[in-house]
Amino acid sequence: MLIIYNKTTGQVVSNQGTNSLFPLGVENIQNILNYVVDQYGGNSSDYDSARLHDIEDADIVSKTFTHEYTVQNDEIVFGVEKVFPEPEPQQPSETELLTDYIVDVDYRVTMIELGL
Repeated sequence: MLIIYNKTTGQVVSNQGTNSLFPLGVENIQNILNYVVDQYGGNSSDYDSARLHDIEDADIVSKTFTHEYTVQNDEIVFGVEKVFPEPEPQQPSETELLTDYIVDVDYRVTMIELGL
């Protein structure tokens, strides 16, 4: 896992997630730093990276997905657990309604054909 953070504040600005091909994150981070500078401003020298091995540091890696965290003195400091809002029920789309209607009609026609 590759984590990019602001050197001054410790705020994590990019977490590249896990990757079975690159368990420590990609080797060349210049493109990622360019993206971070475009999104957050400053210079690439304002940011640094921290790496966690996806397998060897599995407990810490999994905690990065569930907790707020920063990087201080090259150490990951965890805060409170993230609050994930409950998804709100959505009304069925027109396609779903039409599909349900077609299935219902098909069922009725099949029952009529079978004489039931």
